[in-house]
Amino acid sequence: KSLFIPVLAGALVTCGGCRHNTEESPQPLSQYDEVRFSTYAAEKLLEAGVPTLIADSYDQRFDGEEISRLYESGISPGEANAYGERFNDGDAIIKLAGKTTPEEARVYDEKFGEYDILYLINNGIKPETANLYTKFSPINIKYLLVVGISPSVANSYDKQFTNYQIISLLDAGISPEAANKFAELNRKFWTRISAEEIVIFQNNGILFNEI
Repeated sequence: KSLFIPVLAGALVTCGGCRHNTEESPQPLSQYDEVRFSTYAAEKLLEAGVPTLIADSYDQRFDGEEISRLYESGISPGEANAYGERFNDGDAIIKLAGKTTPEEARVYDEKFGEYDILYLINNGIKPETANLYTKFSPINIKYLLVVGISPSVANSYDKQFTNYQIISLLDAGISPEAANKFAELNRKFWTRISAEEIVIFQNNGILFNEI
């Protein structure tokens, strides 16, 4: 005659036949790739309810925390992966997703990082415009556009000159050709003639060949 003894977990152990139900339920975390995801990352995926196949479908550049946030934000693996390897920050992709498509984001020049692109988009600067300013950061591009300096003019000045210095040079009527002579002089003789000094020379009628 078998005797059934209740145990804490609610299972029954049959003693008469000496058959013990020793099988344990699989741990939920074990469903995730333990090579790719740490225990902490797996916990985040589990909390977000990310199915195993979907978690594995996100590119390797995304960790478990990023995948959980991408998934909760409604961004599929296909959409996240489409941004390309330049966009390796899941949080940046979440912010970009509501403002542009992966295809549009990739049009921006490679020199721009994901947060650069987010800044440009937030300020209404299209890639067709931003890409023309070859020597300037997004913040400087915005400033140059505000004051009305075109890419062709800004790019004509030597890389030594910042956007603010270019404005000073233009206000003083100093062309890129004239200003760039001083920049070349600085490189050749290790001098440090600034844009401000060039303006002073101009205002005092001092020519380049007189220096």
